[in-house]
Amino acid sequence: MRPENTLPRTVFGLVTDRPFSADVELRMDHRYFRGFMARDRYGRQRSEMIFAPGVSSVTVEDPVRHRQYVLLMNFGSRQVIEQDIPGKQQIWTEDIEQVSSSETRLIEGIRCYREHRTSAEGDSITDWICTRVGLVLEEIVAEDGATSSWALHNIRLEEPDPKLFEVPSAGDGTQPEQRTRP
Repeated sequence: MRPENTLPRTVFGLVTDRPFSADVELRMDHRYFRGFMARDRYGRQRSEMIFAPGVSSVTVEDPVRHRQYVLLMNFGSRQVIEQDIPGKQQIWTEDIEQVSSSETRLIEGIRCYREHRTSAEGDSITDWICTRVGLVLEEIVAEDGATSSWALHNIRLEEPDPKLFEVPSAGDGTQPEQRTRP
């Protein structure tokens, strides 16, 4: 069993002018992973995940260039995968504010709305959506009595360092382990 999507995600298309950065926590099958995620005012996103010591990934999604860059690191081996991504529809602030759920909760002082659904496989999925950031801040998936989840922590609602959105290279020394906290 795993969360529907193993990293936090936008649910609104291309979201601009809502920058943030946060630490990511993923719990799956009694395992714990950590990472980092950021988005700048242009809608560029960076996601980092550490799966084990020496095994991690960095993804930069750049809707300005319509490109995605993935740096895979596996015990000293590094590989960069570059691919085109289709243009996402721009979503405006007033569109993000329209959420159907009336159930709310504060996550680190930020109001989130609950959205619950059942997947085609019968999994119970609960998302906590933050319209202020335009993201799902937490997802919980329950299947056959087992639960897996991911969540954002240490959320900072400010413009992240622009260098985070530069194209990663196999030799640039990028180390997600240095950014994320235990």
